[in-house]
Amino acid sequence: MPWIIHFRIISVLLIILSLMTLGCVKTPVVAAPPPSQDVDPCADYKNSLVGQGQLQQQSQDLTRELTSCRNANENQRIELQRMRVALLEKEARNLQLKAQLAFQKQMADEAVIEVVRAKAKLRTIESRAEAAATMAEAEIAVQGMKDLASTGTIGSAENLIKADGLLKMSANEFKEENYGGALYLAGQAKIQIKAIKNDLEEDKLREKISGEVAFLPPLALKLIKRSNLRTGPDLSSAVERVLENGTPVVGYSHKDEWIRVRTESGEFGWVHQRLVGAR
Repeated sequence: MPWIIHFRIISVLLIILSLMTLGCVKTPVVAAPPPSQDVDPCADYKNSLVGQGQLQQQSQDLTRELTSCRNANENQRIELQRMRVALLEKEARNLQLKAQLAFQKQMADEAVIEVVRAKAKLRTIESRAEAAATMAEAEIAVQGMKDLASTGTIGSAENLIKADGLLKMSANEFKEENYGGALYLAGQAKIQIKAIKNDLEEDKLREKISGEVAFLPPLALKLIKRSNLRTGPDLSSAVERVLENGTPVVGYSHKDEWIRVRTESGEFGWVHQRLVGAR
């Protein structure tokens, strides 16, 4: 009987072993997770926020640089405009000086003396007293205008120079006892003074605007291109008339890039400084 017990035990063991062999399923090996390194699940989002912040900062820096460049360009534009007006004024002054010298030379020319001599022959009846009285009136008027000129009240000195020259020539003719010639020259001097007074009256009628800077004295200018004569110093102001190329005008003042002018017919208005030149 002992061998039967042994046989049964061995049989049971074989059965158990067979069952274990048949029912065994290989389980895939799963790699152990790496040790925790405290990974932040919001890292990508935070990095994107940092990138956006950097872009915003760069944008702000570029905006500041652009604003600075615009301000510098505007300052340069204003300075360029000022230099252009100054150059125009200087050029006009030089031409006025040349015109004054030419006039003085003309006054001393023999042709003028011949006119005076002829006048003396035609007006021999003119009395010494009448010539003296007219000369005195002209001298008072010229002196009064000289006083105004010293204060910068009057504009162009061209008419004043002419009047002073005519008055001196009148005095010379009076000394030569050419009373007719002296009377004629003194009368011409008074005409020049009257022209200055008319200019002063017109100046009083002009209302200056804020920022307007006067030329002292006014400038002899001309249009170098066809231009609109406007009521104000901007493109939105109404157009009074159109001035053709070459039209002579007198410049009285400027505001920014605009020049206030008067035409030969007495009209006041504004033209852009790029459209006028000295004459």
